[in-house]
Amino acid sequence: MTNEEVAKKIGENVKKYRKLRKYTQARVAEEIGINRSLISKMETGKYLPTVTVLLEISRMLDIELICFFIGVSSL
Repeated sequence: MTNEEVAKKIGENVKKYRKLRKYTQARVAEEIGINRSLISKMETGKYLPTVTVLLEISRMLDIELICFFIGVSSL
């Protein structure tokens, strides 16, 4: 997978779990201390977040960090 494909898949997973918790992008951004536009860019695959950002989001959404990597393959 390319970096762009990885970013897109991670973003899709972030969006899925955020919506399952019924959180807005603004709420997630405020809770973890980043700009809402970064959440939007992340969810559309235009921004590949750091592990630290993903860890903060996973804690907020109360999910395992690995959940964001479902569907990400090295093939």
